[in-house]
Amino acid sequence: SLHSEGVIYMPSLYSDEPYPITKKLLTDAEKWYVMDKPSIPVKCHVHLIHGRDDRDVSFEMSVKVGERLESTNVQVSIIENGNHRLSEPSDLEFIKSAVKDICKMDDAV
Repeated sequence: SLHSEGVIYMPSLYSDEPYPITKKLLTDAEKWYVMDKPSIPVKCHVHLIHGRDDRDVSFEMSVKVGERLESTNVQVSIIENGNHRLSEPSDLEFIKSAVKDICKMDDAV
């Protein structure tokens, strides 16, 4: 159990192997949780990419994060039919293009 062994194993949608949830993961999550703050002090270019069909984290979470960032350059992209992993070739191409765009923005600064 989580209290006695420091880990529990949950079924995974992506593998036959269970997914470990550790006590440290939960402790760190509490420590770094920022969604209860009025703003998130990130001021660089940000591009959040989320799959609309993500069953683990709702795409609305990326929208909420984007709204709280202090950056004046935030883009949120929702990939239709994208899941939590965003591992389809078209997803990976989109991510690759987004990274290139961010790098170009940083070069222009």
